[in-house]
Amino acid sequence: HVPAARIVDAKARWIGHKLHADIAIAVEESLPVCEAKKITAALEHELFEHMPALAAANIRLASADADHRHEHAHGEHDSH
Repeated sequence: HVPAARIVDAKARWIGHKLHADIAIAVEESLPVCEAKKITAALEHELFEHMPALAAANIRLASADADHRHEHAHGEHDSH
C-alpha cells in the first residue's frame, strides 16, 4: 500500500507466463519530481513484492485533475 499513489488507470496483460502492468497514478502538479519518483519507486516495489508473476510495471504520472476526469468518465460510462 502506497498512500500517496492514487491509481487512476491500471491495465495488466499476460505475455507468456509473465504479467506486464501499465499504471497511471495521479499526483499534485506542484509535487517535486524527486518526490514523484519516490512514490513511483515505492509503488513498483509493492507491486513486485505482492505479485510474483509480475515481470514489468510501467508507471506513469498524471495530474491530480486527471483523476477527477477519469472518475467522471467512468461514472458516465457506468450509467449507460
